[in-house]
Amino acid sequence: MVIVFSQVAILFIFIIAGYVLGRTKRVDSKNVGLLSALEVYVFLPCSVFRTFSSNFNTTYLGEKYSYVLISFCVLALVWGAAMIISPRLSDNKYQQNNYKYSMIAPNYGYMGYALAEGVLGSAGALNMMMFAIPIMLYTNIVGYSILTKRKLSPAKLLNPMVMAMIAGSIAGMAGVNVTGVAKTVLDKSSACMAPVSMLLTGIAISEFRILKFFTNVRLYIVAGLRLLIFPLAIGCALWYIFGNNVAIAALFVHAMPCGLNTIVYPKLVGEDCSIGAGLAVVSNILACITIPICLGLFL
Repeated sequence: MVIVFSQVAILFIFIIAGYVLGRTKRVDSKNVGLLSALEVYVFLPCSVFRTFSSNFNTTYLGEKYSYVLISFCVLALVWGAAMIISPRLSDNKYQQNNYKYSMIAPNYGYMGYALAEGVLGSAGALNMMMFAIPIMLYTNIVGYSILTKRKLSPAKLLNPMVMAMIAGSIAGMAGVNVTGVAKTVLDKSSACMAPVSMLLTGIAISEFRILKFFTNVRLYIVAGLRLLIFPLAIGCALWYIFGNNVAIAALFVHAMPCGLNTIVYPKLVGEDCSIGAGLAVVSNILACITIPICLGLFL
């Protein structure tokens, strides 16, 4: 639990740094765009490729393919709960979609990957990435559609992270040993992933006056479900049925705070993103306490 808390503290120091940079106007929108591009097109794909190429092979696939199937079942249950709860939080359809998405899709990409790598190493992070595949499909297809009011499009899966996952899987299955300059590039790029992603989180949150969010009870309800109720229920059920390894992989996905797409996607279509920003603020602050609790119970 001390290790988990230390890793969470490191990540949140970068979030605070990003928030201060944003609030003091030390970072403008052009800088944010550059950081975001580096994260999406370089650092995160390099980290995913390195993890899959180093650990993914036929033996691993034979042993761990069930993680994806189990995750689909968990996703279906969480989706069902969110469908029931979200209409009770708002009469506005678009706000319902924001609540629904936040309950279903945690910040598995920016925070989950970084935290799993820091606590579990690359082998444990691969288990988490396997478990995150169904959430990734939901985020990029269904989530994008409901938050931008656009038609469902599987073409959204043609993104750098998915391509890095496929390329890394092929390299791992083929037994390709990445060495020399290529390995150094992957290692150094992967090391940048966590700091840059957390800086971006802080900068994104800094655009809003956060004090007003702390009086919205609905945000606490969604954050409580996202951070404690859902992950503890998922972790306990999976531990009882499948064992500790599956439960841990699931928690590094489902114990994370609400994702930032409820800010990013609405901005693409000029929609109000205050609900998403509030969920990001409240859940990220509470996650300092809830993540060590949830993970500490199973590690």
